[in-house]
Amino acid sequence: MSGHRDTDHPPAELAYPVVRRRAVGWYLGAVLTLLLVVVWLLHDQYQRDIALAADRTQARVDMVAEWVRSSLLVSEHTLAGIAHILAPETPERMIPYHLGDEALDGFLRLRRDSLPILNELAILRHDGTVLNSTREDMARGTDLGDTAFLSAFRADPTLHELITSLYRSPLDDRHYLMHLRRISRAPDPTANLVAIQLDPAIFSEALHRTTLSRGESITVLDRDLQLVARYPDRDSDGASVPVSTPVETPELTAFLEQGHATARIRMRSPVDGVERIYTARRVNALPFVVISGEAIDVALGGWRQRAWAMGLGVALAALLGTALLAHYLHRRSLERALRLEVRGREATQEALQSREARLRALVDAMPDLLFMFDREGRFIHIHADEPEKLLLPAEQALGKHFRTVLPEPLSTPLKDALARLAAGEDPVQYDYTLTLGGTERTFTTVVRPVRGADNQYLGALAQVRDITEARTTEAELRIAAAAFETHLGMMITDAEGRIQRVNDTFCRITGYQQAEVLGQTPRLLSSGRHDERFYQRMWAQVREHGSWEGEIWNRRKNGEIFPEWQTITAVRDDSGEITHYVATLHDISDRKEAERQVHRLAFYDTLTGLPNRRLLLERLAHCLRGNHRSRRQGALLYLDLDHFKAVNDAHGHGTGDRLLQALSGRLSNSIRESDTLARLNADDFLVLLTDLAEETQAAARGAEAAAEALIKQLEAPLVMDGEPIHLHASIGITLFRNHETKPEVAVQEAEQAMHQAKQSGRNAICFFDPLMQADMLRRVHLERGLRRAVHDGGLTLHFQPQVGPDGDILGYEALLRWPHPEQGPIGPGVFIPIAEQSRLIIPLGRWLLQAAARQLAAWARDPATRALTLSVNISSVQFRHDDLVAAVREALETTGAPAERLKLEVTESLLMEEPDQVCATMERLRALGVHFSLDDFGTGFSSLAYLQRLPLDELKIDQSFVQSLEQAPAADAIVGSIIGLARSLSLHVIAEGVETETQRTRLAAHGCHRYQGYLFGAPAPLA
Repeated sequence: MSGHRDTDHPPAELAYPVVRRRAVGWYLGAVLTLLLVVVWLLHDQYQRDIALAADRTQARVDMVAEWVRSSLLVSEHTLAGIAHILAPETPERMIPYHLGDEALDGFLRLRRDSLPILNELAILRHDGTVLNSTREDMARGTDLGDTAFLSAFRADPTLHELITSLYRSPLDDRHYLMHLRRISRAPDPTANLVAIQLDPAIFSEALHRTTLSRGESITVLDRDLQLVARYPDRDSDGASVPVSTPVETPELTAFLEQGHATARIRMRSPVDGVERIYTARRVNALPFVVISGEAIDVALGGWRQRAWAMGLGVALAALLGTALLAHYLHRRSLERALRLEVRGREATQEALQSREARLRALVDAMPDLLFMFDREGRFIHIHADEPEKLLLPAEQALGKHFRTVLPEPLSTPLKDALARLAAGEDPVQYDYTLTLGGTERTFTTVVRPVRGADNQYLGALAQVRDITEARTTEAELRIAAAAFETHLGMMITDAEGRIQRVNDTFCRITGYQQAEVLGQTPRLLSSGRHDERFYQRMWAQVREHGSWEGEIWNRRKNGEIFPEWQTITAVRDDSGEITHYVATLHDISDRKEAERQVHRLAFYDTLTGLPNRRLLLERLAHCLRGNHRSRRQGALLYLDLDHFKAVNDAHGHGTGDRLLQALSGRLSNSIRESDTLARLNADDFLVLLTDLAEETQAAARGAEAAAEALIKQLEAPLVMDGEPIHLHASIGITLFRNHETKPEVAVQEAEQAMHQAKQSGRNAICFFDPLMQADMLRRVHLERGLRRAVHDGGLTLHFQPQVGPDGDILGYEALLRWPHPEQGPIGPGVFIPIAEQSRLIIPLGRWLLQAAARQLAAWARDPATRALTLSVNISSVQFRHDDLVAAVREALETTGAPAERLKLEVTESLLMEEPDQVCATMERLRALGVHFSLDDFGTGFSSLAYLQRLPLDELKIDQSFVQSLEQAPAADAIVGSIIGLARSLSLHVIAEGVETETQRTRLAAHGCHRYQGYLFGAPAPLA
């Protein structure tokens, strides 16, 4: 077999399709080129034949039109002569009127007979009465006044001469043409008429004298497309075509309407159905159209013969080319088949050699001993990866019988196996022991039969494997299995973490049976207490250091979460790759419970269960570090019960202890989960407030609110043994943010502030910082003034207009103002938070609703303002109050205000607090007829799902976005998104804080056409 391969040409199985496609492509290209040339020649000849036919019809129609014109010229001269003779102003007339009607009739007959073209002559009065006529059936006095041609003369006094279309004579029911002329030279509507009756037959006779070829026709039509004459005068059935037959077609109608003198038309004749090429021509100044046509079959007869001849030539050329192409491809196909056969034989030979090499490599790679015997038991092939395992060299054993080579302990079982195979049994397996090199080794042997095509026994193949190490491994595994069942829980997983085996202790600890966890991952036990980073660090240590040991919380099958001490060890193979993980686990629930008890004694108050001073100081230190990073402030509240010693003395220490326990529960319910309430001693408590505002003023207000909540918890008496006990407390507050502040110092500051509160009269709140104390006093003063203003009517309403795209006022927003009698105007940003904290917002909001309703009722009585709406801001505190729906209903009913004109504005922050309750309240208010606007939209974190649920009517773009339109591109994108969102939710949208024309223009460009701001008017009282 040659190893050379032709690389200069592509393989035959690839070359032949390429050659075939290329040959077929060239052939089709040649045929297509020839076909295009023939088509071009035929098209050119077709155009020439059509043009020649049109030229012939043009010549013929010109000839007939000239004849028609000359014939009617004779009629015209005749009329002119008679009119000249009979005209009253003609002095030399040949026939005087006094000769009588007989002489005049003879004169007319003489003229008629002298010209064959004339059918009859007549003289008519201007009213249509016959005066003289050559027709015997047209007596004098016959009235022709109702004919169309006489009507034309009466309608147009200036009409001097007229040639009519075909008309049917009532005297003989035949069709004629009339040529009429006034006898008077000057326009005279009373002048008599001379008329010539022309028989269409004269045109038909003239056409019949014309020599026409096959398929040709010539036709004369009047202006109404009625047949005057035609040759040939037969239709498709061979019947004669009568005069006045309509020959109207769309092509002829278009020709007459367009006013062209001539036209070339290809159409099928409506008379005989033959398709022709026509030339139509108007006869100058006459109401006739001459049409000459030549049949398409005749005009293109020669072209079609040439087309058939050329088509036959192309077909013959294509057939000849196809035969040559088929011969060429057949020859190439034979060549390809021959090359494929040669290559197939070469490939078969290479495959056999490759298969033999693979089998040889496979056998050489086998670690087993292979012995092949013939049917007599002689060695014919021996393979050994380790020749020292043979009793004698392979070349010495080949050809010998196994009994002469093998000792008795080995030959006896082999003899029995060969006998059983020769008898037709399945492969035989047996083990034996042999001492090699002073070491006893164990082998297993499998003897298989070798059979021919007819299943005839030809010999046997014995496969011998050394299983000494495998037996040793089995023994070690049995020992490991015994050690696996220990007092510790054990779990084995593969490299992917799938559980392969667990022991009984694992099942007892976790509650799972072995069948329930096999194939699962340890995530089955995850308690959820550890985050993803914990597990990532754990497994990183296992991969880097080979093991991990530590405490972990897992979950039992019954859902109980328990602590365990776990050790994870990675098992690697010889290449260092991890193959398994082995984990041991020990339930440490009892130990953790003991530690918890110790921790509780160390860090919690034994009486109340609250954190003690030690735990609070640790949390305070942690809070100081966290606040420094977040830049937010915290507060420490020192609470001391006023006169608690007197309570102890009066009721006993047992009652005092129960009183402290009940009080601890109350105080715990009034603080946040993130805050800490701790008991220092008998009647002193500390409250740690974390994560307050960044600004000092805001943080102080938050701390004050928390202190007031604690004071409020003490307002209700505590009932002990049926007796109410009233308690009061003094609270000192200190703010902190600096991480360098020591926890003990913060406690001392809070305690000092508490003592200052006691000195100020007890049951009070005092800040350690004098400035904060002054701020609190100022807010208390403002709260008292606000309370008086609400009670005495010291608040006013200002109204800011809301306008549409054209500047028309659509409504107003009602805005609260407080003109303080001493401090002057105080903005709502100052007094509204105070009103909300003090719950004054409830009566304040009720007053606002009543005032707004009264204004709406006043507008409703005026047709000019009844369409205005009024928007009212509703505080979140007021909205969550049970009295809101009743307050709105009362305001509407007592004032008679239209509910549909009242718009309640709510903020985004309201939607995030108890959304289900908010939605229910809005639905109840919507049932009253009022509408809702979402104020300051875009500044909060509204859920779009809740936006869909809430019965909103309008979104109000916050003024911060509007005022940033001219500087921040992001604000422009946000405004566009808000408007798009409102449109998708079918909500109106209005922008507040519009102060410049540029802002209004950009809002309008995004589709917002409702505005509110100083550009349209500042808040002010209504005039």
